[in-house]
Amino acid sequence: MRCVTKGFRLVALFLGMAAGQAVGATIVNGDFEEWTVDPGGFYVVVPGGSTSIPGWTVTGVNVEHVGTFWQASSGLNSIDLSGSGPGGIQQTFATTAGQWYKVMFDLAGDPGAPPIVKSVSVSAAGQSRVFTFDTTGKTRANMGYIPMSFDFLAGGTSTTLAFTSLDASFAGPVVDNVTIAAIPEPSTFALGGIGIAMLGLGYARRRRQTADA
Repeated sequence: MRCVTKGFRLVALFLGMAAGQAVGATIVNGDFEEWTVDPGGFYVVVPGGSTSIPGWTVTGVNVEHVGTFWQASSGLNSIDLSGSGPGGIQQTFATTAGQWYKVMFDLAGDPGAPPIVKSVSVSAAGQSRVFTFDTTGKTRANMGYIPMSFDFLAGGTSTTLAFTSLDASFAGPVVDNVTIAAIPEPSTFALGGIGIAMLGLGYARRRRQTADA
């Protein structure tokens, strides 16, 4: 078992090295701890078109920059993507054309009103994906954040990442702790990992054969 584990550790080492060689990108204020108006123990409704949340532009109707009114996943603040109606946030940052990136974020939902299942679209560089979160049993003190991720291939020297509520409600999906990292091309990631895993398993078999001789 120790030999097999060593093989899998080699896979992890390969993936870490590959990611380290990739060109990075940076999200500004991904945990929403910077503000123009302090949401404090409640929240601030921010209208579409506003740039008052540093690093981000609000889209759609509006969003709520939420303070300690409910639990955050990182720090004290989070974003409800539906204010009085469906809204969103977006940020543009430097990328390298042809480079793959992984966006990571924590997802929850306003448990105070329907819909029970919240939906958010995440998009970048013409690629998008819809994520959902079930608020059943969740409370403001226990929001139940789930880590999510979204991979995209950059097409130019800058990319706009957007989170958009798909809920026609004042109680929408909640996001926090947004980060980004450059990653290897998925096919390279998979093939390289499989190859090193096979090497590790081969090493394990040789060790067992030597021990049995």
